[in-house]
Amino acid sequence: MNNLNNNPGDIDEMRLKRGIIIRIRQYINKYPLVLKIIYGSKKHEFEKKLYNLSVEKLNIILENIRVEMTLHKNSSIFMNIVETGLRSYEKISSYSGYNIDGLTDSLLLDKEFLDDMDQIACETDLSQWINPKSSAFFKVMRTTYQKYKENEVKDKIDNIVNDKDKLDKIKKLDKKIS
Repeated sequence: MNNLNNNPGDIDEMRLKRGIIIRIRQYINKYPLVLKIIYGSKKHEFEKKLYNLSVEKLNIILENIRVEMTLHKNSSIFMNIVETGLRSYEKISSYSGYNIDGLTDSLLLDKEFLDDMDQIACETDLSQWINPKSSAFFKVMRTTYQKYKENEVKDKIDNIVNDKDKLDKIKKLDKKIS
């Protein structure tokens, strides 16, 4: 213990190891079923062994955990990226004079397209590019778009409901149809 107090590098390494071990244990405790492949059948023994490993080996375990987590969510992350890309394509196309509204929704209902996307997702290693932060960012972008569209429809309905002339026209149409 005295050597630890005399060498600031040892203290820094100890803090670094402790931080990595905490992250590993948090992952394992939060996702035990997904990460059982990492820690095996004896979770408690695995956790005890962590304290005897080097920083390099701990980082390898942490990286393997991150890869497993990405694999676990690979398909949904991939489809979030595809949907966000398609919606962006729709929006950019409208600025260039091409109206392709509804393209994304049509493709996401096409079983063959979805099967193709699933196959591409299997062939794509997203762990090279996607981490939890970027995955969350894509989800925020997708949800932002969905909320924008929902609010746009709500505003249009509110404009009709709050406009007496428009309501009267709808009532007249209803009488003509009957």
